[in-house]
Amino acid sequence: MSTDQNHTQPLVDGMNHIAVLTADLDRFTAFWADTCGLVFHEEIGDTPFRHGMLKLTYGAAIHVFEAPEELTGPVPMLPMFRRGRIDHFGLNAPDEHALRTVRDRLVDAGASDGTVTFFEAIPGLADDGLLSVHIEDPDGGHSEICCLRTGAAFGDDELTAFVPPTSATPPARELAGQGSR
Repeated sequence: MSTDQNHTQPLVDGMNHIAVLTADLDRFTAFWADTCGLVFHEEIGDTPFRHGMLKLTYGAAIHVFEAPEELTGPVPMLPMFRRGRIDHFGLNAPDEHALRTVRDRLVDAGASDGTVTFFEAIPGLADDGLLSVHIEDPDGGHSEICCLRTGAAFGDDELTAFVPPTSATPPARELAGQGSR
């Protein structure tokens, strides 16, 4: 159990991100930009599909992934999105010390392997990077506890760098015709 058992404040303080699927990234992001003034930052890189962040506020976003219409329901052949249009959510921990405490509790509960993943800087959202601990809840739901990177509680040797999917992963549009495996 955590060494901070008398902690009276919540160890999470808000939403970090929600990951969603859309068949039309441009339409989806234009809707949110036009109706709510959200700014979209497309992630560029060697990934199997287009995606990016719709910034809600500093440290909070909607992470939007584009996939063909036939894949925007559950996608059992893809590790991510086999759970449907909303794949997972991320909650904010107020700081690295709270993240360490909640990570230890999750490991004790068997809901996490304790890996802390480091995501490189996301301009305007997490300028110094983001730390994340993956959770599988008792119902099989997936989520993350995240916090902005400050270096206060985790050294580089305790972090696992995020490695995005590579071009060796077939693009979602190529998987569409393959059906369930």
